[in-house]
Amino acid sequence: MDQAKHDFGVESYKQIRAEVAVLLARIENLFRYSLLASSAVFAWVLTQAFSVTDKGAICLKLPTEALAVAWWIPPAFIVLSGVITLATHIRVMQMSGFLAKCETALGHANLSWEAYLKPKPPMFATMTVIAWVLMLSTAGYSACVGASLSKSAPYCTASK
Repeated sequence: MDQAKHDFGVESYKQIRAEVAVLLARIENLFRYSLLASSAVFAWVLTQAFSVTDKGAICLKLPTEALAVAWWIPPAFIVLSGVITLATHIRVMQMSGFLAKCETALGHANLSWEAYLKPKPPMFATMTVIAWVLMLSTAGYSACVGASLSKSAPYCTASK
């Protein structure tokens, strides 16, 4: 391989590696934002939707129609973020295939990071899927409980 082709290959490799790093950071941020956004929405709904009467009973301050939608915002956000994460992960896997070819062509095949990872189970991907499923399950359960509580509680009446 002549020097110009080698230099081009090295630069391509560096650029793809940099893009992979950005995409992996995006995946991490999507998970973090999903967790924070879900927590914030649930906290807001809990503090704004319910009150306690003088007798200690739970009552609603917001309309049940609005609450029916509000409880499902976190699970919907998690699903949307999960789909974007999946698309990003697929792109990263495509890039890792290209990087493996670059590593083989530009270096020693036995010292390739992609070749080193090949026989190992995809631990990162497995743990990420488990974390997303747990987060979605928890948000879905919370939405079901909140929606059920919203349907059964009476509206608050103004005290005189």
